[in-house]
Amino acid sequence: MELEMGMKKTTTLFIKRSLRLLTAKLAFFLLQDCAWNQKANPQLQVYHEAPIVSPIPTQTEATTPFSIGFWPTASWWEMFQDPCLDRCIREALEKNPDLLEAKSRVEEAFQFAKRAGGPRWFQAEVDGDLNFAHLAKNGLYRTLNPDIPPNAIQIDLNGVLSYEVDIWGKNYETWMAAVNRLQAVDAKKGFVEVDISTRVAEVYFILQSLQAEIEELSKWITSQKEIIILSEYLVEHKILDQIQMETEYQALEALNRDMESLTTAKQLQSHLIGILMGNGPDTPFSLSSNFQEPLEKLSIPTNLSLGLLKRRPDLSSDIFSLTALQREIKIARTLFYPDINILGSLGIQNIKGVVLSPSSIQASLLPSFSLPIFTGFRLEGNLGAAIKAYEAGIHQYNANVLRASQQVKDAVSNIEGVVLRIGYQKNLLQEELIKLDLTKNLFKNRITSKIGLNRAQNKVYEKWITLLNFYRQRYQYHIQLIRFLGGGYTQEGANG
Repeated sequence: MELEMGMKKTTTLFIKRSLRLLTAKLAFFLLQDCAWNQKANPQLQVYHEAPIVSPIPTQTEATTPFSIGFWPTASWWEMFQDPCLDRCIREALEKNPDLLEAKSRVEEAFQFAKRAGGPRWFQAEVDGDLNFAHLAKNGLYRTLNPDIPPNAIQIDLNGVLSYEVDIWGKNYETWMAAVNRLQAVDAKKGFVEVDISTRVAEVYFILQSLQAEIEELSKWITSQKEIIILSEYLVEHKILDQIQMETEYQALEALNRDMESLTTAKQLQSHLIGILMGNGPDTPFSLSSNFQEPLEKLSIPTNLSLGLLKRRPDLSSDIFSLTALQREIKIARTLFYPDINILGSLGIQNIKGVVLSPSSIQASLLPSFSLPIFTGFRLEGNLGAAIKAYEAGIHQYNANVLRASQQVKDAVSNIEGVVLRIGYQKNLLQEELIKLDLTKNLFKNRITSKIGLNRAQNKVYEKWITLLNFYRQRYQYHIQLIRFLGGGYTQEGANG
């Protein structure tokens, strides 16, 4: 009777202590409820389209340099129909070290994604021990079984199979976050490709224009030297004042300085295109000798605001990074929930007798779970940091969208401005050509001198060099627009 009363008291005491312990755990668990309910600022807005409101004028207006067209293609440079440019860009896309590094980063991110997906599967491993031991006579083994020899070989061989039950989706979200980061790195590789191809094209046309300007300037210098020779003859015969000769000398010095500047600029650009192509700065490359007039009309898509986010590789990378950060919040929230694991093993343990016998087989099954109750606000801080990282990512993405929209509009404005300057300069050049034809007729009829003819020709050289400079700007702005429109990059699912 007394024994029964004692058992009841012990049971009651055990239940009370268990209830108190459970109450304390629930209290700590509820204290963390506010932590896992943290959410990102609901007032944050993400741009779903580029804020380009005003339409870009196209071919419906006679003065516009744009026409309704499509987004740049992957081989956008083929529109210029220049085989030398095509070879330069393709060589750069094969050998440029920055692009090769970006490709390696994609492979690295792919391996990280494979590693992150590992916990979603069953984990299997085999471990074994071979222990040569001298067993004490009064030890556990020989006490329980005196037949065991003192010098024994203990064999342990186990196959372990474990699986984490992903009830809350933590392992899945971890894997998908790694996949999103892989997509972001791949989009960055696309950005490097676009950057390299457009930079090569930009430098290529700069070199072409510089070569054309140098050729025209050489003709101008030759003409100016003829003027000086003729002027010296006139000064010698006191037909021309020496002061006027000084003016001609100063003009020649200015032309020589311009030639030095153009030659240096050409050398620097030659070094740059060699590096972009993955070669040394002194490596020779082919350059088309004919510097063609830029395209009269540039095709531009009409759905800029909707398509820009999927056509810009840098913005696509930001979108994938944001998705990964969003998944990090889910992962941080699942850490508040219990983990459930199942661990099973099957193996052999033997210290005497036949190793591979039924009596040597051992097996175990160990389901387990763990529930965080209080972690010193570690999980709360982890979740809060994930949320703030996501909010910072949104701000960065929005800033990049605004910057991309500005770049497109700036490029359009630059093209429109340089087209107007080209038209104005063409008119000036045409006027000088008419004057040159008139001067040639006067010279033919001996009404004007050779000096007057050369000066008229020099004005044509001057206007033509200025026009070549505007052509170079037109090419630069055109290629910049191609870069700002994504350079042929297409995010999966984008429509033209």
